[in-house]
Amino acid sequence: MVRPNLIMPFLMIGLAMPATAQQQANQDEPVVKAYNKALLAHDAAGMAALYTEDAVVFTPDGLVTGRAAIEKMYGQDMQHFHPNPSKLEQVTALGDGVRLRGGTWSGTLEGDKGAVHLKGYWTTTDVRDGTNWRIRMETVNYSAPS
Repeated sequence: MVRPNLIMPFLMIGLAMPATAQQQANQDEPVVKAYNKALLAHDAAGMAALYTEDAVVFTPDGLVTGRAAIEKMYGQDMQHFHPNPSKLEQVTALGDGVRLRGGTWSGTLEGDKGAVHLKGYWTTTDVRDGTNWRIRMETVNYSAPS
């Protein structure tokens, strides 16, 4: 009888964690909407505003450092890329002012040899900036075209 009493609190915590993560993902919805709104409008400045001044983005093509460079990267990428809305899959709080987010992205890249559908995953480390969240570090990868 003692064993179930010891196991039950851990079981309840384990069952509650997915619900908490889902609540955090739902609370994050406005940030994802702001990102997707700027993304779909090809608004590089609007997207860059979501990052800290000293943000770092790890892309398949290399490292991009600083908000100005991130805005330039998005401006160049949007000339040939037609994105679909990004999707948030996971949110993990690391503390009151730091969290990890992750999800998926996809879109069509127009190239010399025609359009190629691309998709991949993204993760961010976000920090609280007053009442807003800003992206401090992002990693983006992509799957091979199918």
